Formats: sequence, structure tokens, C-alpha cells
Amino acid sequence: MGPGRVPRGKVYVVDTSVLVSAPDAINHLTDGNTVIIPFPVLQELDRRRVDANGVGYTARQTIRFLDQLQDGATPQALREGIPLGGGLVQFHGGELDTSRAWPGFSPGYADDAIILMAGAYRDAEPEAPVVLITRDAAMRCKARARGLDAEDYYSDRPVASPDKFYAGRVRIDLPASEAGLLSSLHMDQRLPIAALADYTDTSQLLANQCCELHVADNGKSAWGIYKKQDGVGYLRRVPFRPNERFGPINPEQACARELILDDQILITSLVGIAGTGKTLMALFAAYELYRAGKVSKIEVYRVNAEAGRDLGFLPGTVGDKMAPWAKPIIDNLDFIIRRLAGGSRFSNRPADPQGDRRETRERESLSGPSSAASTATIEELLAKNVLEISPINYLRGRSIHDAVVIVDDGQNMTQEDMKLVLTRAGEGTRVILTGDPDQIDRTEVDALSNGIVQVVERFKGQPSFAHLTMKDVVRSRIAELAAKLL
Repeated sequence: MGPGRVPRGKVYVVDTSVLVSAPDAINHLTDGNTVIIPFPVLQELDRRRVDANGVGYTARQTIRFLDQLQDGATPQALREGIPLGGGLVQFHGGELDTSRAWPGFSPGYADDAIILMAGAYRDAEPEAPVVLITRDAAMRCKARARGLDAEDYYSDRPVASPDKFYAGRVRIDLPASEAGLLSSLHMDQRLPIAALADYTDTSQLLANQCCELHVADNGKSAWGIYKKQDGVGYLRRVPFRPNERFGPINPEQACARELILDDQILITSLVGIAGTGKTLMALFAAYELYRAGKVSKIEVYRVNAEAGRDLGFLPGTVGDKMAPWAKPIIDNLDFIIRRLAGGSRFSNRPADPQGDRRETRERESLSGPSSAASTATIEELLAKNVLEISPINYLRGRSIHDAVVIVDDGQNMTQEDMKLVLTRAGEGTRVILTGDPDQIDRTEVDALSNGIVQVVERFKGQPSFAHLTMKDVVRSRIAELAAKLL
């Protein structure tokens, strides 16, 4: 099929990575433009439609849409372009002029075929700007090396840049003369938001937003969570006891724990770089909910995306195959259980053996030496199906009741993946999302379009939703140094 007639505007050649992350992308791109669907993209959609995750779902959605679009088209429209949204949709038939190929070109490699095809359209219609649209950064680099314009897809991004992403926290600076507000929050456990009206725009605060009251003169701070009761706003104090044997070790971890334990909040999102403790706090609070009898089980879901080179197929059962992805969860929960059972101090400070022995004696004098034995082990939790770690592939059709559902590494999920998880939550279930937008291992999403960003920007302000961006690296002194120096 030749290039066909081109309307005003641009010619967009669309890659598979766009269509599996944003099924409505074609409708957005056709506004006065021509959208070309390369034949290798149709082949990739066909292969990926059987995937059991959100990508498979969006691939099937896109195929159905394209089938309906073609079904009512005339043979001429199929050749020259099907009208849609003020533009045209054309389907490339797969013909390639390999005489224009470059050394190392592989016709069986979809990226190479699409780049070669886009170049042919550009040369045939030099007056029409031809742009390759792909989520794959490497493909954009290769296309530009061949003289093509290449762009990411932006229409499904809820925010324009990372600095616009809702952080779920705000710092309110107070003068020394108002330091008494910190004492009021501490003593009364709440503070009317009207008391802060002179120091921040209280109308911009959202439900469950974490607020740090900071007095610059003495460096003191107090944290509260913004709530409303009968239309009146107030801050609810966030308790933080840094000398606890085990628990949050900074105020933002204390905020994360409070948000998860809040009975009014059903979905909590924790975002932060590696070492901020988001997964640890999610598991710690989930385990507290289980021990308090508020939930009957803890279910953890991850996308089995690999960081680095693909290891290929793994042998064994589903549990065996998930073992590499389950390891971080097992490690963190085992750490929590051992500390609650009387292990060494949880701290990023150098160890104090004498202090550890002293705290152990104090604990045993209060609760008896058998208290450690009452804490379940990881093996017991797994054997009783209290703890379940699975890929999201097997979620469709389930209804999960009376559980804490933790979605770990949410930055590697698409919007449809998140929709799949959240629509499975039944009565008595709470959902915790964790992620780091800087650690994305899939080409279908990026830091501004991944599932966790989509959820945060669409759910913020809802009374049953809370989000917190965590900033302080506390995993260890090694992790803190690495975050700063590497």
C-alpha cells in the first residue's frame, strides 16, 4: 500500500508500546492528522493479546477497535485512509523496500521494519511531517539516527512533569511566635486548620494530606494529617516515638503508617526512591492490621518485570517461578517478624550491644520471655495462606475480601494493570500501592504515565485515598551513601 492521501497536519506512525499502554491513543492522534498502523504492530498486538496482564487486555481492546474501524470501511478507504476524528487511519500492508535498509537491518525485527517503513513515508511525502510515536526510548534514538522525527506519547499523562506530581505532603513554616501551635497539636491531638490560615492557603489542602508544621528559628517540627469533620478542617496529630524498639524511624514513615492504619482510608499510595522504607512500612502496617484482627490475610502482587537482561523461562510451579520476585517481600517481612520477636535494634545508627541487651531485659520483664514465641514465622504465614505473593496475571475474576492487598513496584504497571488490581478489592479490603518512578523496567510505561501516577492523580482528594512521597533514605548507612554519591 502506498502512502495514500494525506490531510492537513502530521503523519503519525504508531508503535505497539503506545497502543498497549493507551488504547485510546488513536482517537487523540487523529485530530486533523493521519495515523499509520504498521503491519508489524498488528502482528505484535496479535502476539500480546494472550498476555494475562493488563497489556493483554489493552491489546485485545485495541484489536477490537481496529476491527470495528475496518469493518465499515470501503475498499478505497482501506487503501487511502479511514476517516476518524477529523483525520485518517491508514494500515500499512507490510511491504518493505529493503534496498533502503542499513547494515545489520533485520526484517523480522519489528523496530527495524517500522523505522524503515516510516522513512519510506517521509520520502514519499516530503511536505508532510512524519513522526514516529513510541514509548520505547531506544527506538526513538534509533529512529532519530535514521533522520526521522520521533516522540513519546503524552496525551495519557496526568501531569506534565515530575515536579507537578502530587506529593501528598506540604510544609508549613511558622514564625517563632507561633511555636505554641506545635504544642497544641501535640497536647490536643488535633489542631483547627483555621489556626494556620495566615501561613498557608488552607483551601488547597486535600483530604489525608500530610502537613509538617516547622518553626525555622528552633528547627522543631510536628506532623499532622489533614481531615474534615462536619465540613470543618483540622490536623490530626501523627504520633512518632523514635525510641521505640521497632517502628517508624522518621516522621514521614510515621505518616505512612498512620495513613495505612486509618480505618477511613481504603487505598494508600507510597512513592519514593530506594531505601526510603515504603515497602517495609507497607508490610509493617499490614502485619499490624493482621495481628489486630482487622484483616485475615496479606496478599502481595507484583509485575514480574526483570531489571536487566531477561533470564528466560523459570522451572517449577507458579510459586517457584515467582520466587525471585517474592524475595524482597519475604526479606522485608522476615525482618519485621524477627525484630518484633526480639531481634537486634532497627536503626540506621551504629549498633549498641549494651543497649540492645538492656532493652531485651526490659521487654521480658514486662511481657515475659515467651512473647517472642507468639510471633508467627514466615513459613507459618505461608503455610496457612495468610501471606500470598503472586503476579497480577491471575487476578482477573477474583474478589478479595478482608485482606490487605499490597501492590509492590507499581511503577511497572500500566493504568489497566492498576484497574485490574483495584477492581478486585472486596469488602473489608485495603490496598497499599508502592513504587519508585525512577525504577521502571517496562517500555510500555514511563515516569509520567505508569499506573501508580495515574491512580494518585485521579484519586487525590478522595476521603478514602491517601498518598505520600517519601524522601529520606533510611535503609542503611550504606544505602544513604550510595544514594548521595552514586
